[in-house]
Amino acid sequence: ISSHYTLENNPLKYLANWDGADYIHIAKSGYTDKFFTGFFPFYPILIKLLHLLIPSYIISGLIISWTALWGAIYFYCKIIKLYYKRLNINIRNNLDLVKASLVFVLFPSGIYLICAYTESLYAFFALATIYFALSKRLYLTSIFAFLSTITHITGFFILPLIILMLIEEKVSYFKSLLVGAIGSLGVISYSL
Repeated sequence: ISSHYTLENNPLKYLANWDGADYIHIAKSGYTDKFFTGFFPFYPILIKLLHLLIPSYIISGLIISWTALWGAIYFYCKIIKLYYKRLNINIRNNLDLVKASLVFVLFPSGIYLICAYTESLYAFFALATIYFALSKRLYLTSIFAFLSTITHITGFFILPLIILMLIEEKVSYFKSLLVGAIGSLGVISYSL
């Protein structure tokens, strides 16, 4: 099943190989086998919803991935600007941000960011979570942490990071742990 050769006849189907084909299968048919339970549900749900407007599952998955990649780059740049500001370093022009973005997307594993995989969606949610935690916007931090944990298994690993970041930002222990608890609801709900 996990081959783009079994997918619709589309010139971009090579961008939906391996896990991409599995996510598209889940979007089309649901969790038909125990094998698929290792694939978290939010990305296939989004593919299914976008497929209501776009007749191709592959194109739907790629639009989600590419849009999420732009969102990930946006929050990546916002985090860089925030850290530069905290260090009292002025960004003279956007060349520094372009260089940082290129390092992010041209990293060898960056190829997965343009495929029909969850990596760009997860990067978008994880970077948004980090940015909102640094900005002490706890509601948005909780929402994006939840979305991170329902998108990819590694979303669970962002929770201790966020809790520690919030504590470092002088947010109370209770509120920091509450954000982590709300964020964990994604993986908990999927596990149930």
